[in-house]
Amino acid sequence: MTQSTLTKIKIAKSTEDHLKTNTTRVAASMFIAALAVLFFYGYLAVQNGAWQLYVLAGLLVLYAVDAALSARMTHLPTDTRAWMVILGLTFILPAATLLLEGVGVFFGLFLAVLVAAMASQTLKGSQTKLGYGVGIGFGILTAGLELLPLNYRLYLPLTQTLLPTFTILVLLLIVFFTITRSWERLLVYIQSSIRNRLVAITTGASLIPVLLISLIIGWATFAQVRSALTQDAFEKLSAVQTIKANQIAIYLADRQGDMVALSETLGSVLNESQAKMSAINTLRRDQIVRLFETWDADVRDVASDPGVIEGTNALELGFQEVSASQVRSLYLGKEFLQAADDGSSYSSAHEEQHGFFSGYIAIHGYKDAFLVDPSGNVVYSVLKSNVYGTNLWTGDYKDSNLALLYQNLLQTPAGKSSIADAAIFEGSYAMFIGTPIYNGTALEGMLIYQLPIEEIDSIMSERTGQGATGDSFLIAMEKDGRVTYRSNRTIVGNGEFVVGYDLTALAPQFMYDALNGITGGQLVIGSVGDVVINAYSPLGIEGINWAVISRVAASEALSPTHLAGEKDFLAGYQETYGYYDIFLIEPDGLIFYSVAKESDYRTNILTGEYKDTNLGRLVAEVKASKAFEFADFEFYAPSGGKPAAFFAIPVTNENNDIVMIIATQTSLEQLNAIMSERTGLGETGETFIIGQDKLRRTETRFLTELGTDSTILNEDFIVDTEASRSVIEGESGQATFNDVGNIPVMASWSPVKLSETEESNPEFEIWGVIAKMDVAEALAPVNQLASTLGLVVGLAVLGIGSLAVLLGARFATNFANPIINLTNTAAQVAEGNMDLVVKTDSVDEIGTLSNAFNTMTSQLRELIGGLEGRVAARTKELATVAEVGTATATILETDKLLQAVVELSKERFGLYHSHIYLLDETGEKLVLTSGAGEPGRIMAAEKRFIPINREQSLVARAARERKGVIVNDVTQAPDFLPNPLLPHTRSELAVPMIVAGKLIGVFDVQSDQVGRFTESDVNIQTTLAAQVATSIQNVRVFEQAKAQADLETLVNTIGQKIQRTTTVEDTLQTAIREVGLALGAARVSASLQVNREKNKASEN
Repeated sequence: MTQSTLTKIKIAKSTEDHLKTNTTRVAASMFIAALAVLFFYGYLAVQNGAWQLYVLAGLLVLYAVDAALSARMTHLPTDTRAWMVILGLTFILPAATLLLEGVGVFFGLFLAVLVAAMASQTLKGSQTKLGYGVGIGFGILTAGLELLPLNYRLYLPLTQTLLPTFTILVLLLIVFFTITRSWERLLVYIQSSIRNRLVAITTGASLIPVLLISLIIGWATFAQVRSALTQDAFEKLSAVQTIKANQIAIYLADRQGDMVALSETLGSVLNESQAKMSAINTLRRDQIVRLFETWDADVRDVASDPGVIEGTNALELGFQEVSASQVRSLYLGKEFLQAADDGSSYSSAHEEQHGFFSGYIAIHGYKDAFLVDPSGNVVYSVLKSNVYGTNLWTGDYKDSNLALLYQNLLQTPAGKSSIADAAIFEGSYAMFIGTPIYNGTALEGMLIYQLPIEEIDSIMSERTGQGATGDSFLIAMEKDGRVTYRSNRTIVGNGEFVVGYDLTALAPQFMYDALNGITGGQLVIGSVGDVVINAYSPLGIEGINWAVISRVAASEALSPTHLAGEKDFLAGYQETYGYYDIFLIEPDGLIFYSVAKESDYRTNILTGEYKDTNLGRLVAEVKASKAFEFADFEFYAPSGGKPAAFFAIPVTNENNDIVMIIATQTSLEQLNAIMSERTGLGETGETFIIGQDKLRRTETRFLTELGTDSTILNEDFIVDTEASRSVIEGESGQATFNDVGNIPVMASWSPVKLSETEESNPEFEIWGVIAKMDVAEALAPVNQLASTLGLVVGLAVLGIGSLAVLLGARFATNFANPIINLTNTAAQVAEGNMDLVVKTDSVDEIGTLSNAFNTMTSQLRELIGGLEGRVAARTKELATVAEVGTATATILETDKLLQAVVELSKERFGLYHSHIYLLDETGEKLVLTSGAGEPGRIMAAEKRFIPINREQSLVARAARERKGVIVNDVTQAPDFLPNPLLPHTRSELAVPMIVAGKLIGVFDVQSDQVGRFTESDVNIQTTLAAQVATSIQNVRVFEQAKAQADLETLVNTIGQKIQRTTTVEDTLQTAIREVGLALGAARVSASLQVNREKNKASEN
């Protein structure tokens, strides 16, 4: 071993020891730094509770462990330990950038410089350059991650304040440490060549002026802009506060405008509903009046008919002749009997009148028709019910409404009618109309019709245009003062409100007004306690005190639903304008409509359990002022005890009387949405509203940090600051002061008037809108400015320095590189690398020498290259033959074997196509069995064949001659057989497949290049064909042996099953079944022939 070699070994060992020591020191330093940073962020995590800080603390723990292992595991290679520390750093700093906001640029710069310094101290050679690249690459990546829009990042004002200064100090320390630790090596590097000296001079001349100028300009700019940015922060905060205050003022004004518009709309709807009810009521009244007029005209017309007059007289005389009991015995209950067979004059008269009246009431719809003589005897009835034949003075029906009508008719002049109001008659309600029958001036009797009450009910039950809750009905005043129904109602009453139902206890005043002859309509509490819009009027028919009433539920009329499944008008209005609830309140305080339908619905807000709520007091104020009013937030029990505020406005008539009150419950979400808009407020800023009690009216953004569900009206979070004290006095302002937790904040505030101050309501007339932000974040641009200036200085120094190094190195390289390159190239050529070329642009002696050297190496390269190429090609071909042989050695099926051969040979030899022909059993045809690709599969499927004696076929020729045949231009070969599936064939090679002197087939390959094949290809393909032939022979032997073994196994199996049979029939059945299954036959039969002579001989 020479002395120089020993010296190199000692230098290498010294360098390795130096790097090992440096790596241990760097790892230990990073371990201590990781613990320090872990303590800082761990403290912040405990104080703040943010999950991002806990994740970062966990990552720091892992990195501390990584650095500790690197420092302790000195038995590992030095570069491995160094990369443990470097890669750990390239992981943790980008991860921290994903977790924290505003740190990417600083962490990126820090990462690039720190990794470069670590690489220079712990790595060598190409590893050092790789370390520089990793540092710069991950530094750029870390800075770029700051651009990702990740909304979960945590903003830490303290980090934003300290990070720029910390980064600059650390970078200066790293640079100082790196220079001092590498000073001797740096001097050696500079002095080692003139190129390195020029690089050092250029770098120093560029960096020092740039650094000084950047520092001076940066400091001056920072001082001038700091003041402007501070004032700008206040102006931005004030602008945000002003916008929010204006939005709240506009919100309140809009709500008042909404309420005014809604009151006008509902007032118009109320008037239209009342007009509609009045029109419907008039229509129903006119229909009922016309019905009674028809009945009146009809009864009077029939009573004046001479036939009826004569018939009535005849019936009266006959009735007196026969007697009442005899008449009843003959006709009672016999509606369809025309005349009895008693031969009496009564029966004769009855037959004549019954024929007329039975048809008449059927046509005109009357329930029954009666003829009564002046003495009160019911001498005729169509239906012959129990009243027939009785006396209305003395009989069982003397107290009925029919008897009362008879008594009235005794006093009724001719040509007039009288009505008996509905009353119980023969088990159900019935009413009658009648008129006296005069013969001249003599009273012959009375004609009375029992009226069809169903026709009255049919008219009143028509509900077209009255919606789901509207109806019309009749009421009557009984003689004893009771109020009863004269038509059935189906909308309300659950089927109880029918004709005759006594509703005296339920009847509102408007029913008595109608029965007393007053016509009108109003929004009023109805008979069942619901608020309705109605119209009423007396019927005006002599003899009965009836009234017609039409009504509709006020909730439906005022808030209609136009289509099934849609929300009603006010529910849609509530959703559109964002109210929590909308109420319609009757003047006496009954809430008859509510969108939300909470527990206050259908209660009296003025006298009920919620009268002391802010809504109750608001409704009372509106009744007193008859104007729009607002009730500030209070806890409202019907809404689950949540804070609620209300607007209310009256709806008045032409006399300025309140007919209805509209109230809306505000949505906290709307106010919170206005105040929670964060634009311009950063991470710590917020805007909120307080009342004159200094309690919040909107929610804070920081519920989690405060550990509460809500701060609205929460006395634990009363706002008692300079801002709140000023704003409730009606003052605006801005200032910096210590907020909750003694955190310095910047704040701006102004009041919003809710209403004019009145002596009767001195509280809650002002809201205060306050905007605030932590000073640390508000002045963050100042810190960012310092960071930006530092970054600009750093980038300027880095950029110009890099440019200086690049130019210096370029300048120095121009002197030394040609000779260095020539020397290095000559050494490598001597070692056998003939591919190198010396690049030179010079025309001097060095250029001439380089060109001569390149000529020499080119000649050597051509000489050696030709030989190597031929050897390599042949080696590759032989390897391909071996590969094909190996790939097919384990295939035991002929088709798969041949397909594998053609596919592999086409792919490995780079052929256009390849296929295999096998000689058939006759030895006269070559059948195409396998081909490569889709054309090969098509030809194989078609079972193409070539006769072995065919002259125009290279394949047949190779089989006959039993040697390879080459055609390197098929267009010139007369025995080439073209194939339309292979249009691009230009050259072809066919070799026979022979094993043990026996022709198996032909292996044919084709190329799309002219002149592709040589005699060497013939040898290679012949070798491959022989291997394939042997494989085919082996497969065939295997298939024959396997078939023989399968047959023997089958015969044994069938024999065993036959041996287990006990009768001839079972034996035959088993044999037939098993043979059929083995052959796959659908049907198998067996026949037995008996030799009769032998049988006879055996019998003898």
